[in-house]
Amino acid sequence: MNRVFMGTAAVALLVFAQPANAVLVTDGNPTSITYNVSQPVTGTNLKANIVFSNFDFTTVGSNTQVTFNTSVKNTTTIGTLTQAQLDSVRLTGFAYDTDPNATGATDNSSIYNSLISTNFPSFQTVDVCLIAAPQDNNCSGGNNGGLSPGGTDTFTETLTFSGAITSFDFGIGQNEQLATKFQTDFGSFETGTNPCLVNCDGFPPPPPPPPPPGTVPEPGSILMLMSGLIGLGGWFGIGRAKPTKVA
Repeated sequence: MNRVFMGTAAVALLVFAQPANAVLVTDGNPTSITYNVSQPVTGTNLKANIVFSNFDFTTVGSNTQVTFNTSVKNTTTIGTLTQAQLDSVRLTGFAYDTDPNATGATDNSSIYNSLISTNFPSFQTVDVCLIAAPQDNNCSGGNNGGLSPGGTDTFTETLTFSGAITSFDFGIGQNEQLATKFQTDFGSFETGTNPCLVNCDGFPPPPPPPPPPGTVPEPGSILMLMSGLIGLGGWFGIGRAKPTKVA
């Protein structure tokens, strides 16, 4: 029994935290999803606050319609920008995924227009995109519309899903990202944010990923390995019989 205990005690398992799944939106649950977008490029100061709330599920024929409120604000500040650069900043679009995929999307915004299954720079195809240039019929081109710094827009979105559903996943990929697009006179910027990433204001960074094969182990790992070898050595020592002296 002691041998088995000492042998197993010498073995340690390292468990790495998995990234959070996309936000699950369910019927009857007053879910509120908040994204604080911060462009990671140094010196740009491009920021936005986007909130989705009050999701309501309704059966319409053989489909399900989900209506919710969307609040968008361009919170960019001057920082290291010149006044001319700040005046040129526009939040021209944002996008997200749904699972299952939405088959239709509409909104009553006076600035943005909904599109489904279209290209978004740096994120490839997205399920739902809201863009200030509907004439392009996609979310990848440049345009002169959108929200300027300090500008806000509050409106209602409606997504249509095939069949009867009572929940859906909201967000791009496993990291719950929201894709955003800024157009400026000094460049075009596309970025994503995540409530668990440092780029999202007010949230701590996620745990580090496991090291790739062949990397030098951390001191803690070396210590654990040495403890294991010592434990195994003790186990073998106990099982070895002492030599008997001949009189």
